[in-house]
Amino acid sequence: MSAGGEHAQVAVIGAGVCGLSCASALAKAGVPVAVFEQARGPGGRMSTRRQTLETGEQLRFDHGAQYFSAKDLAVQALVQEWVAAGVAAPWTPRLGTWEAGKGFVPEEADSKVRYVGVPGMNAICQHLSSQPGVSARLGTAVTGLEWRDGRWLLTGKDGAALGTYAALVVTDKNLASPRFSALNAGLPPPLESAGVPELFARVAAVSSIPSFALMLAFKQPLTQLPFDGLDVRNHKTLVWAGRDSAKPGRLKEPGAPECWVLHSNGDYAKRRVEEGPAGKPSAEWLGEIAEDMLAGFREIVPEMPEPLFARAHRWGGGFPAVAIANPGEACLWDESKRVAACGDYCLGPRVESAILSGLAAANKIFATRELLTLSKAHL
Repeated sequence: MSAGGEHAQVAVIGAGVCGLSCASALAKAGVPVAVFEQARGPGGRMSTRRQTLETGEQLRFDHGAQYFSAKDLAVQALVQEWVAAGVAAPWTPRLGTWEAGKGFVPEEADSKVRYVGVPGMNAICQHLSSQPGVSARLGTAVTGLEWRDGRWLLTGKDGAALGTYAALVVTDKNLASPRFSALNAGLPPPLESAGVPELFARVAAVSSIPSFALMLAFKQPLTQLPFDGLDVRNHKTLVWAGRDSAKPGRLKEPGAPECWVLHSNGDYAKRRVEEGPAGKPSAEWLGEIAEDMLAGFREIVPEMPEPLFARAHRWGGGFPAVAIANPGEACLWDESKRVAACGDYCLGPRVESAILSGLAAANKIFATRELLTLSKAHL
């Protein structure tokens, strides 16, 4: 946590790359920000999972976003800052496609630059959350939002006061979803009673496609495979297979296990989620998912050895089914109450889209004269 949290003028809910790109841009301009994240660490779908085996060996998996690219000039400039800071690097994987009935086809080299976080995808969000002027409050759920006397009052679990702020940025779409109630003992979604009905209705309309990730580790590298990343087409279970250990900055000591991440396709994930138990997934149910996805990978790689580690993860929110922003919009904005909603659900499921949406929210706040007047009083 950076210093200055007690003087924060903007509250950002959600410490994924969207919220933290917004927070970092505001902080650079001298507007102090408090970022609230229910999870134990920043990252969202740019998270990295660590696992220690009984042997003491360390495993690391990028079980969400596998890589990202940058076409927009503003995003390119940010990425170069991250590269210079040592938290991102270009990745030049051997890529290919696999399709049922056709098999593997290598992909020709292209000019597209792909980036990953170093030493894991979450390094970028960790970097952004530690910037001067950004106060990251991890493990803190926001359960109440109230507009009072021209400022936003935030409350947490058990009614704990989380401060008042001149502007609010919401990146977590669950704050407008029944899913929030299911995960928080029936409490209503905070945006529902926040006095911004149009913004609430638009975020509440966001529908998501679930996804599963399967994290695998093999005792010996799968050197026989001619790819580091594989787009899987027309498969009953899988859509992606990636060799995490091939990314820059990963653990590559002699004899270290090789880590892979598989992603399910949307149809499979949707069916299993609809058939599965409500609430938090059980280890038994996730074990069934792991078996399905492992069997699917074995169809592609018949000679695959038994993994020494296999664990499935459910991304309940997955990816937005559609982008809800209107033409010319990159975020949603209620000027009367200085609240923005931003995220990949505005522009699309790419990492770059999430960054651009967060930057757009920061720009809306920059243009808010009342906020700038208030923030200068704290500088």
